[in-house]
Amino acid sequence: MLKTFTRPITLDNWKKLPVFAGRLATKQDVDAYNAMFCTIEAGGKLSEINLPFCAIYTEKQTGKRFSVVAVQAESAHGEVVIGAIKVAGETLVCTLSDLEIVGHPDEAFFKAKSP
Repeated sequence: MLKTFTRPITLDNWKKLPVFAGRLATKQDVDAYNAMFCTIEAGGKLSEINLPFCAIYTEKQTGKRFSVVAVQAESAHGEVVIGAIKVAGETLVCTLSDLEIVGHPDEAFFKAKSP
């Protein structure tokens, strides 16, 4: 997703990341790299979450923690699905419950590496 965004993601530019909001993403949006996922076939619904937002994602298998910026949010199967970009630049799809929201990120958030 997001063919172009400024790297590295920093305290100064994270709020300028392009987000996918206002409607459900389609397969065509995903194919064009404008969205990370599509929930239409799963009965998806728009989520009213304000984007972008910063959070910490913890991998269930390894316990590694990553600083991420959420750029897409849709609801499906009783969960809010989130498309996020790790500060290092990789994308991921997870659920809102997988994230620890960071209300006021600081420089350390954007320099954090996994343990």
